[in-house]
Amino acid sequence: MYFFKGIRLRDSLDYVACIQNSKSKTYEFTYDPLSMCSAHPIINIDKQYKQSNKQGILLNSELYTGSIAPLGSEYIYVIEKGNLIEKKLSKSIASTQVTKVINLQEASCDIETKEEKDNRVDEAELEDLLEEIFGEFYQKIPLHLKSLKKFKHIQSGETSYDILSYIKETISELLLKETNS
Repeated sequence: MYFFKGIRLRDSLDYVACIQNSKSKTYEFTYDPLSMCSAHPIINIDKQYKQSNKQGILLNSELYTGSIAPLGSEYIYVIEKGNLIEKKLSKSIASTQVTKVINLQEASCDIETKEEKDNRVDEAELEDLLEEIFGEFYQKIPLHLKSLKKFKHIQSGETSYDILSYIKETISELLLKETNS
């Protein structure tokens, strides 16, 4: 088995490509190209998604539909069109009794202030606006990229593919919320 940045790759050729690209420093693999090499769907946990219909779970550079149960996970994840729609407790774990301990210091940090609630409302309005502006176009970008891929041998085809990939990343940044904020 081969891994790159915690992602299990399909074979040694994918591993070599990832390592060579990371050493060259000319092009950093993003999650979209890594999904072409991965053995499983890619879920970008570096970002916290604002809306459940913008998660962008990828496999082979396309929005993933199916179920996965990662090794060591107690959950089965059901994904449709790149979005997690259900998280089920595995049957073998569902019968296990679990007791949760709550740390009072951590619990007090979870209390929202009025300002935080107001910011959350503003963020929701912004999310709705961004969805209205970019949502439908963003959902179609993987299909457009797949269509452009067959023209990459032509200079203008390669340029178009690169520009659309950049637009996809840029729109993704607009629609995603950084976990650090």
